[in-house]
Amino acid sequence: MTVLDPFFELTLADDKVIAGRLEHFPEGRALILFDDEAVDPIPLSVPAADAPEATAALDEDQVLLRNWTEHRGVPEQLADSGLVGLTDEQVQVGMFRLQAIVAKIRSRGPGPS
Repeated sequence: MTVLDPFFELTLADDKVIAGRLEHFPEGRALILFDDEAVDPIPLSVPAADAPEATAALDEDQVLLRNWTEHRGVPEQLADSGLVGLTDEQVQVGMFRLQAIVAKIRSRGPGPS
């Protein structure tokens, strides 16, 4: 696990602002925001179980970022912050073929904890 940013703020598509510690879990290809005010962590990436083949094809420094409903625009905010680089690759997830964007993590945090 790597803390990418100890206090990162995002604005969701519904204008709700979430903030917290942004962590990358390379082994699970996961990017999670731990909001101190939320009961549960907020996954910004697609869980491996929801797209097993696409997730298995990723490098350790890549994640599938959600880009639907309230997460629409989150990949661009993460890229604008310099925390990820967006690739030209997209993956359709689930029976509704929701759009996920492949992103490469650009670590600028304090390193593994």
